[in-house]
Amino acid sequence: MHGRVNDAHLLRRAEAYDTPEEVAAELDVDCGLVEQAERRAACQALAADLAAYIAASNRFGTVTPLGGSTSLRAYREARFRAAHTRLLSTELRVRVSRNLETAVFRERGEAADERRDLGREPRDATGLSLRYWVGAIPLRLAAADGDEGRAWFFTAGLAW
Repeated sequence: MHGRVNDAHLLRRAEAYDTPEEVAAELDVDCGLVEQAERRAACQALAADLAAYIAASNRFGTVTPLGGSTSLRAYREARFRAAHTRLLSTELRVRVSRNLETAVFRERGEAADERRDLGREPRDATGLSLRYWVGAIPLRLAAADGDEGRAWFFTAGLAW
C-alpha cells in the first residue's frame, strides 16, 4: 500500500497572470488558423485548459500532479494538477516465475486548489499489470480503467 498527500505553500504571490483571461491574452494562441472544426475546438479547449492551469498555479501553487504510469493509472499523464493532492494506491503482486510478475491494483486520488475542496471529486483507477524483470528493473505493461475510459502504459521501473 502506498499513499501520499502533497500541499503547495506560496511564499509570495505576484498579481500578474492570476486569471485565465490574463494568461490567455499573453499566450496569444490563434486557433482560428486550424481549418477543421473538430481540431479547432480541441485547440481552443487545450488553450483554455493551459491558461486556467497557469493562472491557478500562479494563485495557489502546484504540487506533483496525479495521472499517468505512477499514480491514477487510468488517466493520462498529469491529468489532475492542483495545489493539493491525495493519493492512496494498493497492489497485490504475484510472482509467476523468476522473471515474471503480475499485479492487480486499485487507486483513489483527488486534486483541488483549495484544501477544503479535497474529497469532493475523488477519482478511481483499477487495473492489471504484467511485469517482466530484467535484472533489477521491471518492464511493466499496465492497463487501468477509470471514469474517463481505459489507459495503457508500457514503462520501465515500478510505479512506486
